[in-house]
Formats: sequence, C-alpha cells, structure tokens
Amino acid sequence: MEGKILDIVIENSNRRLDQVTFMNDEYKQLQRKLDKKLKRADKLKLTEKERKELDRLLVACNEKSSCCCRILYRQGYIDCIHLLKEIGILA
Repeated sequence: MEGKILDIVIENSNRRLDQVTFMNDEYKQLQRKLDKKLKRADKLKLTEKERKELDRLLVACNEKSSCCCRILYRQGYIDCIHLLKEIGILA
C-alpha cells in the first residue's frame, strides 16, 4: 500500500516538477546552450550513418540521466517519509 501511495504522489509531483523546471532560469540557460550545440552539430555534415550513431549515443545518455533522476527523486520521497516517521509526524 505504501508503495502505491508513493507512486501516486510521485506521479502528481512529476507534473508539478515539469512546470517548475520550464520556469527555472538555469534550465532555460542550459536549453539555449543545447540549442546552440545542436545547430553546430548540424553544420558538421555528418553522414546518415554517423548521424544515426550520434543520435543513439545521445538517446542512451539521456535515458541514463533520466533514470538517475527518477531514482534520486523517488529516494528523496522515501527519505522524507522515513524522516517524518522518525520525528513522529507520521505513524
């Protein structure tokens, strides 16, 4: 039951996190930096094979990063719940 509640809380929090992320100045600055790098990559005149391989590499990096974020985000909630139990706020 605790896991199910945690999944619901995290799912709802993810929606809020998306809203907060897109309003964050650091995030927006990194997005602009990424956009510039993508434009530079377009000028490299890579072959189709090279472009696909680079795309696969970037997708793998993004998937790993996303997985790490999900793990850490979930662990933060678990740690918070344990802390609230430890100090007696949750039973």
